[in-house]
Amino acid sequence: MANTNRCVHPGHDHGVSEDLTRLLSGKAIGIALESRRLDIIKRIYEQTKDVSMLSYAMEAVIDTQFSLSYRDLVLQFLYPLFPPLENRSPHIHALTRLVVAISSSATTVPLLISLVPSNKLLAYQFAFDLVEGGSQDFLEAIRSELPDGDNEVRLSQVTAWMMLTCVAGEQDYLRPDQDDTGRED
Repeated sequence: MANTNRCVHPGHDHGVSEDLTRLLSGKAIGIALESRRLDIIKRIYEQTKDVSMLSYAMEAVIDTQFSLSYRDLVLQFLYPLFPPLENRSPHIHALTRLVVAISSSATTVPLLISLVPSNKLLAYQFAFDLVEGGSQDFLEAIRSELPDGDNEVRLSQVTAWMMLTCVAGEQDYLRPDQDDTGRED
């Protein structure tokens, strides 16, 4: 009879345990989505604090054949669970994909505004990702809802917007000293 009580090297135990937890959590998230039990997804995230689980749930609901109304419900549910964006946040692209999929300027504008005073570089990255993935209507709604605010914040927002739309080829940007033909005054 074979001995099934093999010793696990102490240094490997933690990695194996994390892998099993992630695997089981991923399967549980899939089952929770299928059974429409969003409370289970929240509980898994609260226990693991693993943002990749939120990303997994988001990708699963976007990339599968769930109804649009259920997809939107799940995405709106997931959004507040994501931790705030910080320098080098590994989930910036997942969060951007989520807000683009939701396509709600009411959700996106406050997030963009919150980034500008504290982390302009991250705000530019977020705006660039929005331009890459968002529809024209969504982008225009964001631009029109940006508040006037103080000059520094507004200047940063408008500069980011014009720079990114120009880079993305969405529109031509003219300097203030140029007319609509691009010639200098």
